[in-house]
Amino acid sequence: MTYKRLRTLTTPVALLTTLGIGFLCGGLAISTLVSRTAAPVLPDDATEPVYAAVTERSFGRDIPITIRADWAGEPLSMPLANGIITRRPTPTFDARDNLVLLEIDDEPVVVAIAETVMYRSLSVGSQGEDVKQLQDFLERVGILEPGLTDGTYRSATAEAVKAFNQSHSPSNGQDEVPLGRILFLPPGTYSLPNPPVTGQIAPTTLEMNQLSAGGPMMTGLVGILPELATGQRVYVDEFEDPLVVADITADGNEAELILTSANGGSPCPSLDCPVEPASLQVILSGRLELVAEQRGLSVPVSALYPTTDGGAEVIAADSRRWPVKAVVVQAGFALIEGLPDNVREVRIG
Repeated sequence: MTYKRLRTLTTPVALLTTLGIGFLCGGLAISTLVSRTAAPVLPDDATEPVYAAVTERSFGRDIPITIRADWAGEPLSMPLANGIITRRPTPTFDARDNLVLLEIDDEPVVVAIAETVMYRSLSVGSQGEDVKQLQDFLERVGILEPGLTDGTYRSATAEAVKAFNQSHSPSNGQDEVPLGRILFLPPGTYSLPNPPVTGQIAPTTLEMNQLSAGGPMMTGLVGILPELATGQRVYVDEFEDPLVVADITADGNEAELILTSANGGSPCPSLDCPVEPASLQVILSGRLELVAEQRGLSVPVSALYPTTDGGAEVIAADSRRWPVKAVVVQAGFALIEGLPDNVREVRIG
């Protein structure tokens, strides 16, 4: 079998063929590069790119909220002595030993710090916790000698009571404590919703409220929203520090929010606590923060182009592509991370 010898290309033909192949390969390479870096199709097939400025913007979301500040604690009813009010009490007061709260028939009604309310008259022979509280009080004010607080009303206690009465009214030499002459109160701040006035017959009981020790109870009422959660902040103009949502109770389409001070303290200094009885409940206006405020570089949402890995990128005015992270999207703008500060404009489409 004979084989035909392949014809050898002449030098000009070989050169042209080599150049043709080179141009073909180069064209394919450029075409591939362009296809990889081509910008997205602009709206309405515009020939000129459209750019938007990169701006600094604050992102967040809040809604108005009405807040009730309530200082009133558990109501107390304290027995009073019979007679005519000759000195009216102050509407609010801080309980302390030996405080003269009011006068009945020109005789003082005195406060003593204690945990148990006294509901009977005390005299020689009485025994019980109320007697011991009386003795503790007399010892604290320096009238009863130490070591005699055993809960039994003996002669030493009677002598101390007589000295105590005479310290307030020299003509009062009684050695007993009539009901309603000493008011045993726990420490705290108190408010009288209906304080008796001078010349009035003393009421059987003196009604009072112990104000909240840690400041007012703060509650707010809002509609049920998906974003509601504990830990969210509430900003009130009257407060230097924000409040925090401590608890949420849902009821139908509404939610009651229990609010506490963000710094763990009482907002009272901002509201001049304690308040007068007419203001035991104060209505305040505030803003409930649903999305915490953030500030940074922002671009229109239309400037974000999706990438194959599920991320996003923007195209700068010099056609460079920058991968970015959209942190918050709000009102047609996105707060982004990853864009250099020197990029001032991005392409939109």
